[in-house]
Amino acid sequence: LVGSVRPVCRIFGLSKLQHEIGLQVEPTLDDVLQQLENAVAVIHKPADDSLLTVFRRIYSFLGRQFTDLTEDALESDPRVLAIRARFADKPCLVDQDKQFWQPAQSFAEPIPGFLGLRARIRAESPETDRGLRVLGRRDRPDSSDYAAFFKELMVRQAGEPVSDDKLHGVFSAGLRNSRNGLILGCAGATALGCEFAVD
Repeated sequence: LVGSVRPVCRIFGLSKLQHEIGLQVEPTLDDVLQQLENAVAVIHKPADDSLLTVFRRIYSFLGRQFTDLTEDALESDPRVLAIRARFADKPCLVDQDKQFWQPAQSFAEPIPGFLGLRARIRAESPETDRGLRVLGRRDRPDSSDYAAFFKELMVRQAGEPVSDDKLHGVFSAGLRNSRNGLILGCAGATALGCEFAVD
């Protein structure tokens, strides 16, 4: 009966009956966001399937909450912006390999050349995929993502150049994205162990 007063999750078998007799069918947005905070706090590697199910249901819930918004409206909705700010630095998105990522490290399109420091995260269900977008996953990286990547790579390499086998993938990814205004400057060149910049 606790769920009849305030649901803590969506119970598919009872939702139609609950709706027909006037009971709240879904938990509140605040409750689900707190559940996401709690789930992020207990992430363990490797993640087990029960925890992954919790994350997927939260993504689906978020997708349903904002299904009435167009893509442009979603990007400027104050509730969505508040959610993104709240979870920006939290590894709240899970990829197909059961790895957790921050939203800024996650993209819908393939992202070669990031040396495993970024992830492609998509969901088959449009509702669930929209939930990923609500949390801040974007379609593709832009020049600021490459700049952040090269800074991160510099720190990780600790002054050592990137090996030749990885170097080609990094440069080709950067050059493919030069149409987005990417300039591989000093930070990127230094991270790669190069003494030149590519404009």
